Amino acid sequence: MKNTFKLELLSQDENGTESFIDIYIKGSAIIGFYIPDKTTQHEDDQITIMLQGESITVKREKRILEYLVKEFVEPTKVTT
Repeated sequence: MKNTFKLELLSQDENGTESFIDIYIKGSAIIGFYIPDKTTQHEDDQITIMLQGESITVKREKRILEYLVKEFVEPTKVTT
């Protein structure tokens, strides 16, 4: 059974002010992820997670990043 993660979802209010709100995501719902380029405004604190049919931006945390690398990157390593 895959983990359920409490993450902080990037939200924007009616005035355009960004903040993070709590959200719970099952690891099994995640189909991919994207780490923003270092030239973006929030280069070190955000990660985009792809779910079935949508993507969400959450605060980058060590535990979710470790899970994503283990789940999506390590199985695809090619040794030569």
